Amino acid sequence: PVEKRKWVFKVVPGDDLAVRLMYDYMKKQGIKKAAVMSVSTGYGMSGREQLKKLAPEYGIEVVADETYGPKESDLTAQLTKVRGTGAEAIINWSIGPPQIVVTRNWKQLGISIPLYQSYGFGSKRNIKLAGGAAEGVICPGIGFVVNPLSVFIAANLCTGGWRVKQTRGTFLQKLLE
Repeated sequence: PVEKRKWVFKVVPGDDLAVRLMYDYMKKQGIKKAAVMSVSTGYGMSGREQLKKLAPEYGIEVVADETYGPKESDLTAQLTKVRGTGAEAIINWSIGPPQIVVTRNWKQLGISIPLYQSYGFGSKRNIKLAGGAAEGVICPGIGFVVNPLSVFIAANLCTGGWRVKQTRGTFLQKLLE
């Protein structure tokens, strides 16, 4: 209920921040080659641009770059193509139904490399719609909770791999390294 969450705000990071969080985590996982998949909308193309632009800064080579339409219902062809590139991770930049399609197809094809989703994936609805296929999907997200006594800032990956928090003036601290 809203009355219980009146000091909770949902915020969306800029694509550059989300990509930096993702690449920082990937670098720590030893990932050096990534396949990029993105929806052909303004949102997808903006994320794609940042993914390609920032990859060298983190020592990550983009070995595949696939785009698809927002109404695609099957992305197995693109994922099969990506599987043959030597990628160590797949990054999908989209929101809504395409995220579910990619997730389900990734699981159906039994692709063993990790699937990273853009920050739009981190909702209960998407996870529920993807069913068991969502298990292991990684995505960046940022949330701010403000109340009169303290400020809590958390940035995390859906799997809990990266978290930063600040509470009542304490300095940022990394958890789960």
